[in-house]
Amino acid sequence: ENPAVLAQLDAYEQNMQAEIQATKNGRTKGLTTDTLINGLHILPVVFHIIHNNGPENISDEQIMSSLELLNIDYNMLNADTVSGVNTYAGFGSRRANPKIEFRLARLDPDGNPTSGIVRHETSKANSITYSDMPQYAWDASKYLNVFSVGGITVEGMGTEQGTIIGMSLFPPTNPLTSMFTDDPNCDGVLIRHDAIGNIGTAENLIGYELNAQNRSFTHELGHYFNLYHPFQNLNEEWDFAGEDMMDFLMQQLMGTGCDTVSFSGKPLYGDYVEDTPPVSAATQNDDFNCFEVGSVNTCTNDVPGYGDEPDMIENYMDYQWGFCTNLFTEGQLERINATLNGYRRNLWSYENLIATGVLGYNDIAEMTMEQGFELYPNPTEDILNVKAKNVNNTQNVDIHIFDISGKLLQQLRFEGETLRVNISDYPSGIYFLKAGNETLKFIKK
Repeated sequence: ENPAVLAQLDAYEQNMQAEIQATKNGRTKGLTTDTLINGLHILPVVFHIIHNNGPENISDEQIMSSLELLNIDYNMLNADTVSGVNTYAGFGSRRANPKIEFRLARLDPDGNPTSGIVRHETSKANSITYSDMPQYAWDASKYLNVFSVGGITVEGMGTEQGTIIGMSLFPPTNPLTSMFTDDPNCDGVLIRHDAIGNIGTAENLIGYELNAQNRSFTHELGHYFNLYHPFQNLNEEWDFAGEDMMDFLMQQLMGTGCDTVSFSGKPLYGDYVEDTPPVSAATQNDDFNCFEVGSVNTCTNDVPGYGDEPDMIENYMDYQWGFCTNLFTEGQLERINATLNGYRRNLWSYENLIATGVLGYNDIAEMTMEQGFELYPNPTEDILNVKAKNVNNTQNVDIHIFDISGKLLQQLRFEGETLRVNISDYPSGIYFLKAGNETLKFIKK
């Protein structure tokens, strides 16, 4: 048994429920400023293509196809949600839009231009383990690291237990992550090359045409955002010893998820989400056909407010073929948002969007369309004036000034009608001034 990890997980999930409630109530403001672009969380991504000059050295086009498909799924733009055909009619109202956009990084950790795709040649490309990831990783607090490999090896797991298509750790603060690694540089998605995108090698995932929608990638990113499997059961006594990692995983991650745990008087099932029906075991297809929606019900428990429902076999976090899955729920989105407002907040912060180069001028223009401040003269040589357009709405506002790399240069407090800022010591170039939730660009001559 592992009571220490179980106790840590219990405390972690208690805190997660408090964070979910805080996010709902808007009490999530931290020291790092956050920026939504057109209502979206923008996340900088770097692909590490780990190869041995074989088919695993996938093309840039295949990588771009994966980003396009991820942005469809994570913005609820997928069309395969016909009620009664792809999605059970009772689940349609719970379908959620995460509003996340993945963009390739354009500046590396040293501030140099990058395509966001880095290629690493190694003879180990077809047997990569978690211990290999840190040597390639960029700062995981600033970039979503995706490790594309020829094959994945997990200590203690033999080929008789199946081919691993992808693995993603939960945030490092989740006690379950420590069972795999204590190294935060392993944070990210480890995935086979043929599960990335829907062209190139992805047209033939482990020998079959299974990845047309890129859903293995969508699933693994769910874990990155702290989602569990709906069939998961982490509520009973565990039988785990460190040398039996895969035995533990097979026992706990493969069912039964019918049992409940109670937080604040609410029954939650194996995935700690209120609106996903309990699932006894992973939904795995017998052939290449999807199960009929609404046809599987492996638990008799009632879902609060919904009653005894069929298994949500179309959920991205279950184990049907990817082309059979098509939704996240509102409850899962609450966990995603709590994670984005918690451990992963820096990824989508304004400072980080600048530092990683993913914030374009069109985004800045969108952010400043209804600004409450104006800057003059602009360009300027020494003094920059920050003037409030509406004094009543712009008092006691924090002012932050950044250079083009995202480095914070000055932090000031706006009071009154106009703030004079001395920038005479700044080198010539482009700078950004953030006033509250508004961002303006100025030029030092």
